[in-house]
Amino acid sequence: MKRLLTLILSAIFLLGMLCCTKPSDIPEFKASSQPDASAAETDLPADHYLTYHEVYNPETDFDNRFGRGSCSLIETEDAYYFASASAEYLYYYDKAVDEYAVLCGKPECLHDAVSNNTGCNGCINSAGAGAVNYLDGKLYYAGFDTTPPCYVSIFSMNPDGTEHERLFHCTCDPQQYPGQGLQLHRGKLYGYAVEDVVEDAEPMQAFRFCCFDLATGEFRQIYERISNSSTSLLKAFYFGKYVYFCDSYQDYDAKERGIIIDILRWDIEEEKLEYVYRGDGYSGFLYSIWVEAENRIYFASTHADTENGAKVYCLRDGNVELALDLGEPGAIRLLDGAVLSFWLPPDAPEERRVLITDYDGNVIYRGGWSYEELRRGTEIPRVGVVSVFGDRNTLYMVYHNGSNRLNYVVKYDLTDPEPEATLLFVTRS
Repeated sequence: MKRLLTLILSAIFLLGMLCCTKPSDIPEFKASSQPDASAAETDLPADHYLTYHEVYNPETDFDNRFGRGSCSLIETEDAYYFASASAEYLYYYDKAVDEYAVLCGKPECLHDAVSNNTGCNGCINSAGAGAVNYLDGKLYYAGFDTTPPCYVSIFSMNPDGTEHERLFHCTCDPQQYPGQGLQLHRGKLYGYAVEDVVEDAEPMQAFRFCCFDLATGEFRQIYERISNSSTSLLKAFYFGKYVYFCDSYQDYDAKERGIIIDILRWDIEEEKLEYVYRGDGYSGFLYSIWVEAENRIYFASTHADTENGAKVYCLRDGNVELALDLGEPGAIRLLDGAVLSFWLPPDAPEERRVLITDYDGNVIYRGGWSYEELRRGTEIPRVGVVSVFGDRNTLYMVYHNGSNRLNYVVKYDLTDPEPEATLLFVTRS
């Protein structure tokens, strides 16, 4: 990784039914091996469990390669698009000329040289992490506006930044607005919300998974958990007619249970929510999932577990097994066909430990990455990882430098034994 070694993982790892459904009301999941109408194959045997790649339809479905972080990265045939978690502007990278810019073709525009340049086509004032999507030739995004009660609207525009159109105002209660995410899948925008609430004079937190209908603007709350647990992030995965999501948390009244893992799935067609798995006793923090097949779901902590080491679990045919034990601390990212583990202790040397394997444990890459260039002359190395995207062939890392408040999006080609690194974007926060 010669060129890879020129780009800094450091100590800071930067860390969402019109009626509500309580966990106790949700039925247990009953596995079905019957193919659904979204499957690419229609003559599969009755005992065949559908895989993600069999049900994935790029014309209607969210691309899970890019749904694993707190910002928006989109790939089309001709370009990449990027918006940070608190983005004012949407940027594009032209693959033909290997250049990036604000998504605006106005020749006299100052673009992002000034704040809140509403006359710029690329000014989106993004309302929530990961709130930019691409589907069927259109870009969709959630942007702040002046319309109560939520002060957010959903917009669309062409991939060249022209023909902005307001589709609808978000009419949900502001506390219910799913500002963590908003990912477009089969006609609906899904996301999660976190709210501080009080129940029986006790401070609690409400975690909700919600969606908007893209055609009508109708808001729906799919799931709600209210408890005194520690902060949780709901991690979603889009699988044909199903939306799976993981709710991982610690109950302050029962800390001996460790991290509690709830994996649920929402049937879009039948509008039914089911528990796929409920378990506890885990370590780490903020679990994510990758649904390889209906009967095979991987889950792992996204934060380095310094006490127990990095582990990946698999829910296979209703039973949990240890799929990977990497033997040392590591923050895990579950990708399409690959598992990335990296560890960033504050006193670690410039060369960081990085391990990429497939889900069977076969090593794709092992080595050290140095990112001195991303410091840009700052004295204190305050660069951390914001998001990770990709698959076993291509890895995208989004870094943030807290000293100069810049974001860096770096693409790594994993098909090369010594992967090439390409800097796609450098943007303001």
